[in-house]
Amino acid sequence: MIGLGTALLTACGGTAGPTATPSQAQTPSAAPEPPVLEPTHTAAPTPTGTPALAPSPTPGPPTSPVSLSRREVTFTVKVPENTRPGDTVYVNVLPFLDWSWEEEQHVPLTLTAEGLWSGKVFVEGGALARYVYDRWDETEWEDFKETREASGESIEIESRWLLAEPGLEEVNDVVETWNDLRAPASVGTITGMVVDIANGAPLMDANVSVGGIHTASDYDGRFRVEGIAAGTQRITVYRNLGDYKPAATVVELTEDGVADVTIKMHAAQPVQVTFDVALPEDTPEDAEIRLAGNVFLAGARPGVSPNMPVMGENLRIPTLERSTAGRASGSLELHEGTYLQYFYTVGSSSRGQEYDQDGRVVYRSFVVGPSSRARQDQVATWRPSDEHSVLVTLRVEVPVNTTPGALVAFNAGPSHWMTKTGPNEWTMLLYGFPGQVDQYRYVLGDDSLGMDGSDGLQDGVRTLVYPEIDTLVEERVERWEWSQEVAAARSGEPSDVVFRVTVPPTTARDVTMRLVGDDPALDAAVAMTRQTSNPWLYEAVVPLPGGASVSYWYDRGGPETRSQRGFQIVVGHTGQVVDDWIAGWSDSPAEALGTRPDFITGIYTPDFWSTGFLDLSAATFERIRAHNGGWVVVSSVWHYGQFDPPTVEPRRVKAPSVLAPKEDIVAQARIAREKGLEVILGPQLNMEMVPGGVDAVCRSHPQQWLDPWLDEAERFWMWHAIVAEEIGADA
Repeated sequence: MIGLGTALLTACGGTAGPTATPSQAQTPSAAPEPPVLEPTHTAAPTPTGTPALAPSPTPGPPTSPVSLSRREVTFTVKVPENTRPGDTVYVNVLPFLDWSWEEEQHVPLTLTAEGLWSGKVFVEGGALARYVYDRWDETEWEDFKETREASGESIEIESRWLLAEPGLEEVNDVVETWNDLRAPASVGTITGMVVDIANGAPLMDANVSVGGIHTASDYDGRFRVEGIAAGTQRITVYRNLGDYKPAATVVELTEDGVADVTIKMHAAQPVQVTFDVALPEDTPEDAEIRLAGNVFLAGARPGVSPNMPVMGENLRIPTLERSTAGRASGSLELHEGTYLQYFYTVGSSSRGQEYDQDGRVVYRSFVVGPSSRARQDQVATWRPSDEHSVLVTLRVEVPVNTTPGALVAFNAGPSHWMTKTGPNEWTMLLYGFPGQVDQYRYVLGDDSLGMDGSDGLQDGVRTLVYPEIDTLVEERVERWEWSQEVAAARSGEPSDVVFRVTVPPTTARDVTMRLVGDDPALDAAVAMTRQTSNPWLYEAVVPLPGGASVSYWYDRGGPETRSQRGFQIVVGHTGQVVDDWIAGWSDSPAEALGTRPDFITGIYTPDFWSTGFLDLSAATFERIRAHNGGWVVVSSVWHYGQFDPPTVEPRRVKAPSVLAPKEDIVAQARIAREKGLEVILGPQLNMEMVPGGVDAVCRSHPQQWLDPWLDEAERFWMWHAIVAEEIGADA
């Protein structure tokens, strides 16, 4: 047993390694802020809650091409007048993850005329590619985003989208301003509508990207993007699920002008795509093989900062099945025309990814064809360098009172779900180099309230120094933050269980509340004590045998007054606390809800959104039902873009957001139904996301302010009305 957050390192060859000690350094940042694939198969030995790819047969060779063929495209860009003489302008064609740098993607352009830079870049044919302009000279890695293009006074452009359609030979762009050289520019507005080309129906929630600014079409298919640099602008549109093929068009925007366009999208047929991958011989037996990709169904989600497009999200990447020794397989239902860029990983999108024999991250890519497709892949190695890298296997024992069904995350900046390898054991695989230092923490459910609360740690942070050889690190979380340390109940030995129950408001104050059950300790009924701080809360402490499954109920002095439903627990640990709620008594069902027959019971889940929520929903909804809750509120939070005049922005355009993608709302509602809950869709408008917003929204406004606000509010309410209908919301 390991105490005080220290790490016991055991070399895989039997030699003891160094000891990792807790760090007093600053806590790693929280994980990025939703998921759509429901697990369809369990991966050996025990799966995390990440979406699993459906199992597929195990095809054989030949191996599929690693990536699409590339073709040469000329990029020409007009840059701001204040661009410094002597600076070089580059175009940076990015993989779907910013952190994976490939030198050949950073292409210097040539000054061809005053303010015009041009050059040839290789782009994958058929790709929906990410790119951005910058002036980074590659001398300091930390500065690689400082000289990127920007918009307005504060917007940092993360990337543009480019649809590499057949016949694309030239791309013309204009940079409005630079991050480090902000200056006013000539701008205009682009408006438009996205429609189904077959019937002209408006398409809601189509992602619209123009000049590195990203928004989405409203309930009526319309979009509006202001403050776009005048000149040639390329508009690229795609849908999260790929159910419509991406589309693109080019417009000429004049200073202070408005360009209006109609984007017509073709519906795309679903295609079942199978993935079969041969694994390296040294793939650990405990490893879950995952597929991280650039599309929603492969774990990509909107980024956490304004204007960051879809990125790989560690908490949502799907899992394959270890089908046979040395292989893994699975399938995804994608759509015809989808461009998928992906790689395999034994960890996440930022740890444990595959490498080629030269130590470079492998990016695979293809465009989904019209019929079922099979990808035959082979991973060369999980190690950045076979000669120098080492594997550290983190194996952590978590408290026995850890919430059943909840997942444990490894947090070292972004979070990653760990692999469950035992009843209270979780594993994470880390590849690194001797002497490398990692600071990390264990988190229950990827939430700061579930942080590792072991004594001797500051904010749950631990430190690992990578040893010289492959090593097993065994650790123990003594308790989760806000919880007491407990010990597992020994089989058959008495262990105190605290029963707490809330009774209906019509229950008389002078009743004799009793706890009755099928264990000998409950045969004669145990009297419960009413709490002075809450007259509807009763409590009793009962010693019950460890490991026992106990059925029980409550009454008010006799069997004819028992609770309408019974309860059950398994005695798992010392000091176990059971929180119950009684909806009504069997002898007075009409009074169960007192004088409020319309009263409903349930839980309002957090009103922000995290990509981890979907994986945690099943366990959360089960607990709501166990406590007699019948409803759950699924939140959808939008934000104000500005107040004078008022605008409401459904997607990141000029303000941060905690917006849950519609696909995740639909998925969470489906899980709630499966758990027997009724669903409330809870729309919210966040005013605090904009500086001064709270004061502005709370003060009175003239009619000329209210009229446009009502127009904006209509967009907000109609979007939610459509989503409510789609999920069959009960309220």
